[in-house]
Amino acid sequence: MDDLESAIDRALSDGCQVLVGGYSLNLIASRRRVPSVLISAGREAVEQAIDEAIKLVHVIRQEREKNELFKITLQLSEDGIVYVDNNGRITIANERAKRLAKTPEDLLEQQVQQVLPFLSSYWQAVLQSLKQVTNDICKNGNEVFSVNCYPVSVENQAAGVLFFFRNVTDVMR
Repeated sequence: MDDLESAIDRALSDGCQVLVGGYSLNLIASRRRVPSVLISAGREAVEQAIDEAIKLVHVIRQEREKNELFKITLQLSEDGIVYVDNNGRITIANERAKRLAKTPEDLLEQQVQQVLPFLSSYWQAVLQSLKQVTNDICKNGNEVFSVNCYPVSVENQAAGVLFFFRNVTDVMR
């Protein structure tokens, strides 16, 4: 088993993204959360496993590309963008949101009620109703914000709320 562990370590350090092998390899890969394909036995099974591994590599690359595109879009947006999970914790926030919140702190892992209190009531309402709110205007102190909120649900369960907001104080004067 130690030889298998060190072979896996070498493969991963060489850039391997998917492991192909028998039961023991798949057990180790699962514990390490590394994608793997189980080979049963026989030539056909090996060929099928290799085909599946190649498909999995393509899917992983596509997901990485989508992730990069998402990051770029998030950072280039003129709107503040935050995602608040169903526990009220901010799990995604772009730099614009941080500037609009006027906080030197990172918004990630913060409670929406504490760092963006003007979004808190939207979060609760949208999470309960699972209905989007668009082009709503709200005040936060002396500032006026345009707010758009979109519910995110997974398997018909509320997962959180995605917010797009911008300061429109000057436009409202």
